[in-house]
Amino acid sequence: MLDKVEILTRLDDALKRKKSARGNYLWAVTDFLGTSPKSLNEEAVLSYLDKREKAGDKPGTLKLRFYALKYLFRLYGAEWTLAENEVFSTRERRQRFPQPWFRKEEVIDIITRARKVCNPQELTMLAISTTYGCRRSELADIRKEDLGFEAKTITIYARKGGRVATQLLPDEIIPYLSSYDFPKLSVLRLSLMLKKILEKTIGPKEGYGWHSFRRSLATELRNAGVNDMDIYSFMRWSTGSILATYIQTEPSQNKENIFPKHPFVKCWEQATTLEAYLH
Repeated sequence: MLDKVEILTRLDDALKRKKSARGNYLWAVTDFLGTSPKSLNEEAVLSYLDKREKAGDKPGTLKLRFYALKYLFRLYGAEWTLAENEVFSTRERRQRFPQPWFRKEEVIDIITRARKVCNPQELTMLAISTTYGCRRSELADIRKEDLGFEAKTITIYARKGGRVATQLLPDEIIPYLSSYDFPKLSVLRLSLMLKKILEKTIGPKEGYGWHSFRRSLATELRNAGVNDMDIYSFMRWSTGSILATYIQTEPSQNKENIFPKHPFVKCWEQATTLEAYLH
């Protein structure tokens, strides 16, 4: 268990040279230590920030906590690899700093390498993301009951006013999803998970997130000649035009209109079970 008194005393002394932030940093670190973390580690930080976000902290307050903890970790020489743009994705930040996207060849390379080095949880999230272009919040919301393996469907609960969509499950990714329990994951943990996936496959990529796959998929579907209305529906956008509010898409249309031209699904084939990939 961390020595709260020793940490706050040392922090207070260090912050004498950082007067403008002293009060706020001490407040934030005191609150973090109140959660009784066993050590200074990034998992504890992500768990703490996730709880604060759910408690209603505004983006500015979360960022203050983030930088206070970053200062604490640096003070103690503890590992800190988290970057603000990986942990937070506020509307303002997305508008000012659009998230980059992966080239088609990069996504294929990530999938190919991931199948050899990533764990089952990472593979499942990556398979869903590269197939459906899920937002980070959509990945966090998926549960086992949202999967219909007999009907080969998956229900994705879109955010930001998007559509709740029941979509076809292609055979290529079923082995990954069928043996996974889908425990509850926070968006912050998903960010750290993607960071680890990229480190294991193509190396660190500053500023990239799950949304980067979404942008790549939409771009490549358009390049492959899929019509805009099918892309709007498949990507679960609220509307692409007034027409989109009137058109209803059946899951079977994914097989006819999307998957024959899908740029990444075929990268997941050649396995009958998840274990066959891992052994």
